[in-house]
Amino acid sequence: MLRMCVFIVLLLPIWALASDRLFWECKAYSETWDRILLRLVASPDNGIGAVYAAGSEQIARYGTEGLDRRWDFGINSDGNGYDFAILMRPTGETLYYNFTIKSEASPSQRYWCRPKD
Repeated sequence: MLRMCVFIVLLLPIWALASDRLFWECKAYSETWDRILLRLVASPDNGIGAVYAAGSEQIARYGTEGLDRRWDFGINSDGNGYDFAILMRPTGETLYYNFTIKSEASPSQRYWCRPKD
């Protein structure tokens, strides 16, 4: 766990200075765009990102898997993985996973996300 904490702490200054950041805003799957519930940020060159929801910020490991984008955050109790993940498909469909319930969770929330300039 210490290794992952050090990784995140060391990357915070890089995150603040990153010029390659990408931004998305997300709404509930069945809602309109006037109610943004989730904001996602990614710095592809640094492999880090952030998740903004419910008034808080979570620093995340960011990467791609095929055509999907993925944010992993909330270091698990073993220190060798993450408790939460957000997976964004190329269509903008975005899925939130909570692995504290079980390791192979189904998505507990669905969003639609769009790029934000």
